Amino acid sequence: MELDTVKANVKFIKDSYPKKTRIELITNLLEAQADKTISGQETVERLQNLIDQIFSTVLGNLKWNIASSKNSWDYRPIEVMQEVFPKIEKTRWYNMRHKQVIDELNK
Repeated sequence: MELDTVKANVKFIKDSYPKKTRIELITNLLEAQADKTISGQETVERLQNLIDQIFSTVLGNLKWNIASSKNSWDYRPIEVMQEVFPKIEKTRWYNMRHKQVIDELNK
């Protein structure tokens, strides 16, 4: 299935993951980030890996890659993630992706 628009990707993710599941994922990630125990950090890693898998699907659907987008940065993938995962911008996952973008743009 080829999804080449933000709207189509948002619909795809929302159809694949019910709202309650998407909210719980971010809520659990934020709670685990606050938990400094080994168990909490293992949960962070597991949940971030899940978000990475979803993000990879979005990137693939949008046929996005850094090399082709460097000169005119394409924010569509992160816009999709923000649309379907409320409060994702408060997570370490989001902050790490944002830092990667800044680092790449500053090369």
